[in-house]
Amino acid sequence: MSESRQNIQALFHKLVSNQCTEQEMAAFFQLVRELPEDDPLLAELDNWWQTQAVTGPADMIRGRRMQQQIRELTAAAGTKPARIIGIPARQVWWAAAALVLFAGAGAYTWFQSRPAPAMIAHTRADTEIAPGKDGAILTLEDGSQMILDSLSDGLIATQSGAQVMLRNGQVSYDATDQRHRKPTWNTISTPRGRQFKVELPDGTMVWMNSGSSITYPTFFVGKERRIETSGELYMEVAKDPAMTFKVKVNRQAVIEVTGTRFNVKAYADEELMATTLLSGWLQIYTTTDTSCWHCPETHGQPMGAQAVTLKPGQQAVFMNAALNKTKQSPSVRVLNNIDTDKVMAWKNGFFNFEGASLKEAMNQLVRWYNIEVVYEGPEPAIEFFGEVSRNISLTDLLKALEDVGVHFRLESGRKLVVLSQ
Repeated sequence: MSESRQNIQALFHKLVSNQCTEQEMAAFFQLVRELPEDDPLLAELDNWWQTQAVTGPADMIRGRRMQQQIRELTAAAGTKPARIIGIPARQVWWAAAALVLFAGAGAYTWFQSRPAPAMIAHTRADTEIAPGKDGAILTLEDGSQMILDSLSDGLIATQSGAQVMLRNGQVSYDATDQRHRKPTWNTISTPRGRQFKVELPDGTMVWMNSGSSITYPTFFVGKERRIETSGELYMEVAKDPAMTFKVKVNRQAVIEVTGTRFNVKAYADEELMATTLLSGWLQIYTTTDTSCWHCPETHGQPMGAQAVTLKPGQQAVFMNAALNKTKQSPSVRVLNNIDTDKVMAWKNGFFNFEGASLKEAMNQLVRWYNIEVVYEGPEPAIEFFGEVSRNISLTDLLKALEDVGVHFRLESGRKLVVLSQ
């Protein structure tokens, strides 16, 4: 075996066991770069990457970050940003070398400087905290409520000439006789630890994240389809050129669409609200009219001081007025080239922690696992990364997150204590 290949194997062993110095890592990637294209060692290294990068929840988080960085580098170099398995071995390792040499702490910390795993100190609750599931609460106009988790498929209510149906865990509406009738308004809300899917009377499909609500009429009349939302929802709006679709978001902004796919995130306890357009056309404007559209005192159409139009892949961001400490007039910022996979991760069954602060990551856990999070001391300044399934238990997820050096204590009463560093 050549001296070069021996050096590569020795350095690789040190790298994967977290014993490499920065100089040794740079030397390793330089040696890999100099290997012939057909050298079997390249294939061996690539096979190791593919089989070892994601072996569990913690490794999934680490692997997703490196894969994303490699995709960005290879895309910038003209390589199609496909699945990591589709990138040739030389490009994988050359991209990794580029990360080490030019990304500084980003790549080097990945292999060498990441903290030793912190143990989760458990004052264990009596039972394992399971992930969220499908379920919601339906509130009829008369104030009566139905817990949809416990109901069987079939007719669950009749509302002003419309039948409210539950089919395969999804609410839908069958209009029977709308003549001379006024629509009533229903609200579906998802408590913490629940998600749900709704088909509105016009055929619009709505996916609801935990801690969200949607209020809508049992059938639409007139020239506009109006609904109200809070929390996070993804909508696929049914096309109807004769009837504009309008969404009042947390009583602070109005979204106007036709046939459109978009995600809106507007939690009352978060400073920023965001609307991301995936396809179609969307206009959004802020409003100071905080009344509800179905309330008796509502008159006319609320108008805002600023209106913006989004293109697919853009995101409109505006400040939550209730948490706006500056008391400035509401305004909308438009962001370009949004990572829509990150935005839609929740709907697709994942937590996406890419670039998230500790508080942002914990907010996701609070809603999905129905827990309380408290901080024992200052909030650690940690940036999260990666993506992990929402179908795992809280304990398994915490084991994954401990790899970034955050210490937790899980107490009875569904309380997660984040310990100071």
